[in-house]
Amino acid sequence: MKNKMTAFFSIFMLYFCAVIQNAFAEEGSYNRLMREYREHQGKIAAQKKAENPKSIWDDENASNPYFKKTTNKKKTAVPEDQKKKNVREPKKSTFKRRVYTGPSKDEIAAAAKEKAISNFNAFLSSNEYVFKYDGISYDDSADSLSVKNIVFSPVKKNGEKTQISYLMKADEVVLRNSNIGETSGTPLATDGEMTVRKLEIPVWNENGVKKGKVDIAQLKMTGDLPSYLKAKGSGKLNTLEVKDLRSETIINETILNNIIRSKVFSASAVDMKDVEIQNQIVDALKRQDISGLNFSYAQIDGRQIPTLDGLKASMTSYSARILNTDLVLGARLEAAKEKPEKEPDLELLKKNAAENKAEIKKVAAETLKK
Repeated sequence: MKNKMTAFFSIFMLYFCAVIQNAFAEEGSYNRLMREYREHQGKIAAQKKAENPKSIWDDENASNPYFKKTTNKKKTAVPEDQKKKNVREPKKSTFKRRVYTGPSKDEIAAAAKEKAISNFNAFLSSNEYVFKYDGISYDDSADSLSVKNIVFSPVKKNGEKTQISYLMKADEVVLRNSNIGETSGTPLATDGEMTVRKLEIPVWNENGVKKGKVDIAQLKMTGDLPSYLKAKGSGKLNTLEVKDLRSETIINETILNNIIRSKVFSASAVDMKDVEIQNQIVDALKRQDISGLNFSYAQIDGRQIPTLDGLKASMTSYSARILNTDLVLGARLEAAKEKPEKEPDLELLKKNAAENKAEIKKVAAETLKK
């Protein structure tokens, strides 16, 4: 029995080994087939790749701008002497920065103010009159010269005893944009602006008694003001504006002992363009006239006036007043005195009239006694 079991086991082992060997033989054939298949597929893929255009992603050439091969190069140590030789020295230049050596801003302003005042005084100086003012200032940043309370008075000649106290006066004169300060040596401008506020031109009789005046609330002119002032109020202007001009003159003595007539020369607003003014305009205004004045365009109180005569007629009117005969008598008596008051008040005039009436009564009483 034991021999039978041994024989059976041996036969089984031989069969098992044969099966295993066949299995390995079959596995080797499969691997060979798979390898051949992969090689075939690889050849087909390589052929297709060769036939298709190369993509930039597959281009490893150094000319491909999208892929730059970088190589890590080892840095070699540079000797210290070589480093000094390789240092780039700065280029030498002959350029020199310019340095301002002129006057400072404050010095320029002070010089402009001094020049502005000097020019203004030179423009108005004359042998016929002297002028004074309370204050004068100049703003160089705004190019504005301001003169306060300016008064023109006549020059007293040798042996002449004049009683005229002043020829003209104004509360303020402002000169703008004419570069009257000649800042930093620049020339005077030919297109500026001058404003005169509360201008008064008195009218005196032969005895030096003030019998009237011309009042102008504001006088504004534009143009070449330096040339106009140098010529003492004569020249051409671009524009001329007059606000609230008024002059009144008695043209008759008393009528019926207590009524007096007067001539009024006035305008609320006068605007003119392309104006030419002559020196005699001041004397003409005293006579209630505007001779010595020419223009291309004029408008008075909102109405356009084409001619000089039309402008004069529009400014002329007449009035009549009832007067206090005592005050008229007192004023005449005061003017007849050797040293009359320049500006007598009402009480003095009444006193003059009362004294005169008292003297007349006294003389009449003495005459009756005789």
